[in-house]
Amino acid sequence: MEVTTVTGTKRMDELEIGDLVLVPASGNLLKYERVEMFYHREPETTARFVQINTESGKTLTLTSLHLLPFDDCDILNEAHLNIEDIDTFMRQSKFAHKATPGQCVISLTPSGTLSIDRILSINRRVSKGIYSPMTVEGSIIANGILSSCFSQLESHAVQKLAYDALVGIYNAFGYLQDAIVEPTQEIPSMLNYIHQLSRFVLPFSKY
Repeated sequence: MEVTTVTGTKRMDELEIGDLVLVPASGNLLKYERVEMFYHREPETTARFVQINTESGKTLTLTSLHLLPFDDCDILNEAHLNIEDIDTFMRQSKFAHKATPGQCVISLTPSGTLSIDRILSINRRVSKGIYSPMTVEGSIIANGILSSCFSQLESHAVQKLAYDALVGIYNAFGYLQDAIVEPTQEIPSMLNYIHQLSRFVLPFSKY
């Protein structure tokens, strides 16, 4: 998958902490945010992936348990895609494996605005390499499609709260500096603890 940075397009495996990547601000406004850390950066890990193909010709491949904002097209078409609507859709993100053809995602148009994009087909495959860069907003535009930065736990909001706390702690103690040159990263320990705890106390954990 590819993302847009201030210096041009980059593949996920080429991204580094500190890169500025494109994220949504509102329907007619986009901005660049710094990659703070990687939720996953595991080039040798083999996983199940969902490949989403849209009406506009875009293709997004992500793990089955990655969170993605999608819904019935009628619901998304009623939105104005301002920052409040985008935040709402991000909080309602669901596991990618639950998406079905005929539903819609939010994608980037050639003119640089966000629009509703119908899912035409969904394929499934097994592949190697998992990359999930983290931005301050917890969202990112990958291959021209809006996606959450989170996975494993079906709650964007809960993970965003945990992530904000984690970044605050890491910044306070300078831990993020070590991650800049670290080639492989797994889920940060605080987020992993929440995933494990969710199996017992939360209804929206792993399937």
